[in-house]
Amino acid sequence: GIRGAHNSTHLQSGRDVMRPIRQDDPVIMAIWVLHFLPKGVAWAFPVLFLYAVTFFAIPGGRGLWAHFWENPRILKRNSQRKERAAELVKAAAEAGIEKGAQAQRHQAMTVLEPQEDSAWAEEATAPV
Repeated sequence: GIRGAHNSTHLQSGRDVMRPIRQDDPVIMAIWVLHFLPKGVAWAFPVLFLYAVTFFAIPGGRGLWAHFWENPRILKRNSQRKERAAELVKAAAEAGIEKGAQAQRHQAMTVLEPQEDSAWAEEATAPV
C-alpha cells in the first residue's frame, strides 16, 4: 500500500516528477533564464545608460562647440579673406589702369623714322 502511494505522488499526468535534472530541459532553461535575466539587466543597465548619455552628449557637445567657438572663428576668417580679396582686386585694377596709361604713353612716343644710311631703312624700302 505504501509503495503504491509513493508511486502515485511521484507520477503526475504520466510524468515522473523526481526524474534527474538535465541541462537541455526547456523548463530548466526557462527557470535559468528567468533567474539570471534580472541580474544581467541590472549589470548591463549602467553600461547601456553610459552609452545612451554619450550617444547624445558627444554630438550635442560638438554642436555647441561648433556653434559658439568654431563658427565665429570661421566667419571672422572668411570676412578677412573677402577683405584681402577685395584689396587684391583693387590693386590689380589699379595696376591694369597704370599699365594702360603706360601703353598710352608708349604709343604717344615719337616714332623713329628710318634714316637713309641705316640697314633698317634699306630693308624697309626694299621691294617685296
